[in-house]
Amino acid sequence: MKSLPFLMLICLVASQCSANEKQDTIQPLLDALSNTIQEIMTNIEDIKETVFHLGRQTMLQQFAMEENLRSHFDSGIRVIRGQNRGLKNYQSSSSIGDGVNACHDHANYNSTLGMGEVMVTMNGVHFRTRHNDYKLIMPATNSREYGATEQIPFPGVPPEVKGTLEDQIAEMREWFRAFQTQNTSIRDYTKYFKPVLCYLEGARTIPDRLEELADS
Repeated sequence: MKSLPFLMLICLVASQCSANEKQDTIQPLLDALSNTIQEIMTNIEDIKETVFHLGRQTMLQQFAMEENLRSHFDSGIRVIRGQNRGLKNYQSSSSIGDGVNACHDHANYNSTLGMGEVMVTMNGVHFRTRHNDYKLIMPATNSREYGATEQIPFPGVPPEVKGTLEDQIAEMREWFRAFQTQNTSIRDYTKYFKPVLCYLEGARTIPDRLEELADS
């Protein structure tokens, strides 16, 4: 290190100077030594940060190559919104995570389901989406216009829900619990609650503007 000969020079000068001369002669040398050490420490931190980013870039390139090989000429979800991380690659969200396709609740919007960003392959075509919150809509049944949709009809209240308002609330909770747990022994929800199949479509277009599909 270049500071070592510099320090030896200071010691040599100090041994040949009187007390008064030391203050005037050595202090500038000490200041210069301090600046040199600070510069070295800064360079070391810069080198450490550069090595960290180079290592991360190498790992990401390897991961991207393997992910491309796994999904080439196929269809499916490749990467979902990353909300988890850890010291190992498998501890971070990739094609799977805490939920399916980073879906989440959006009770603050009517008939809206939350879905995070995803990277998708459809028939070998790779693309990534933005935020995917979507409304419960379906292709229009009374129009052939491109992109025309209509609301998916909700089921009616089961006739078994009777009594006071409190009784109806308690009974509906049981129906929802049966549907959530898929347990017909609680209530036979299959007579009223029908499943809705949600699917992803893709098409090549030349849009002049971005159309929002949900309120969020």
